[in-house]
Amino acid sequence: MKSDFCLANCFKLFDRNNVGNITLHDFKDTIFNLNIISSGEIIKKVFKKFDYDKDGKLIYLEFCNMISPKKLEYSNLLRNRKRLEDNEQISIETELLIVKLFKTLVDNESQIESFKANLIGKINYLELFDEIKIVKDKNYITKEDVIILYNN
Repeated sequence: MKSDFCLANCFKLFDRNNVGNITLHDFKDTIFNLNIISSGEIIKKVFKKFDYDKDGKLIYLEFCNMISPKKLEYSNLLRNRKRLEDNEQISIETELLIVKLFKTLVDNESQIESFKANLIGKINYLELFDEIKIVKDKNYITKEDVIILYNN
């Protein structure tokens, strides 16, 4: 984790109008401005996945859940970081890592959609996710989880 990275500054990158939330339009525009190439549909799926209240906007907490590390200790460190002052800028290196983070989110969603398309008619999704909850008791799955369960 770079010392100049904080969630509030990253949120501000997407909340261009400084209204305290990010619309799908804001999200898509920022993703494209970061030169991340993907279909609008995939970007929409990423957005909807974290829009927990389904109001068409990502509030700060939803955004933080999207990009925070899954390990609690790192997540807490990041959530407690102070925001950069208005006259301070993030480093180029940190900006590149932000691009890499969102590219990974978009690429993962694309892979998930491709995987789902290949599994149509081959597997019952509800049973798969019930099994994952039993095995790992977590709110996310890894590639290894899916491979193990698919092979069983």
